[in-house]
Amino acid sequence: MDRFGNFLIDTGLISQAQLAEALLEQVTQTPASIVVLYENGTLSAEDVLNILTVQNEELMDFRSACLKLDIWTDGFTQELRESVSKRRPKLGEIIVEKGWLFPQKLFGEIHKFKAYCAKNNLCNKLEHPEQQADDTDTPDATATPPTKVDFNPNFAHLEEESVPDYLDIFSEEKKSALELIILSVENLKEAGEPVGPVYETLDAFFGEYHSLKGAARSVGAALTEQLIHEAEELLTFFKRFSEKVSSDDFAKLSGINLTVLDLLWDLREALLEEATEEAFWQEETTQTSYVALLSDLRQMLVELVSRGYVVSIDDLNDEF
Repeated sequence: MDRFGNFLIDTGLISQAQLAEALLEQVTQTPASIVVLYENGTLSAEDVLNILTVQNEELMDFRSACLKLDIWTDGFTQELRESVSKRRPKLGEIIVEKGWLFPQKLFGEIHKFKAYCAKNNLCNKLEHPEQQADDTDTPDATATPPTKVDFNPNFAHLEEESVPDYLDIFSEEKKSALELIILSVENLKEAGEPVGPVYETLDAFFGEYHSLKGAARSVGAALTEQLIHEAEELLTFFKRFSEKVSSDDFAKLSGINLTVLDLLWDLREALLEEATEEAFWQEETTQTSYVALLSDLRQMLVELVSRGYVVSIDDLNDEF
C-alpha cells in the first residue's frame, strides 16, 4: 500500500475506504503495458496481435506471453517504469479531485510526511519510490512541520573507491559556479526580472544541487546528501512561489545557501582527508554547525509555508 496514503490515514485526514478508492482509481487510469509499448512504438501491430492471441488462448500475463513469443527484452522493464510513472495519476491529485483534501492542506501534509521520514530514517517514498522501508511510528496529526533536527546518519554505505570520482565532480570549478548562481539569486527581485527568468535561474540552481546530490548518494556520502536535500526543499518552494516571495526572501535564500555551500566544501575536505564523513560527524563543533544549518533551512521553509500562499494541484505535481 502507498506509504503516503498510510500517513494520511494515520493522521485521520482520509479513511481506509477512501485510500482504497483512490488506489483503485489510480490502477484503472494507468494504461496497460501493451498499450504503453505500442504507443511508444516499441511493439508493432503484429506484435500486439500475437501477444493478445497468446494471452487469450493460454491465459498468460503480458510478460509471459512476450517471453513465449521471444520478444521480451530487459529494456521493456525500464521503459514501462518510466512511461507508466508519467502517465499514472498521482495519489494526491486523486485525493484533491475527490474533495477529500484541499491543495493547501495537502502541501502541508507532504512536508510533514517528508520530515517524519527524515526523523525516523525512513525512505521518503514521495521522492524515492523504488526504495522500501517499514513505518515504525505514528505521526501527530496536529503537528506543524518540525524544525528540530533528529538526524542519525548511516556511514556504512560509503563507497571509498568511488570517493575520488565524487571529488572530481565537486571541483573548485563546480564550487565557483554554484557560488555565482547563489550570488545571482540574491538580486533576482531587485533586478526586476519577470517570473520566467527568475524561475529559470532557480531551476538551474536546483539542477546543480540535484546532480551533486546524486553523485553524493552514489558514494554513500550521507551528510552531503541530506544537506543538499534540505536545501532543495527550500528551493522547491521558491520555484513554486517565485512571483510571491519578496526581495528580502531572495536575499535570505542566497545567504543561507552560501552557508550550505561552505559546509558542503568542508564535508568534501573531510572526504578528501579521511575518505569518510564520519570524523566530521564525530567532532562536536562541526556536528553542531551541521545540525544548526539543517534546522535553519527547515525553519525558513516553515516560515514561508505558514504565510498561507494559495496552492493548486498543479503546484504539487512534482511533490508526490
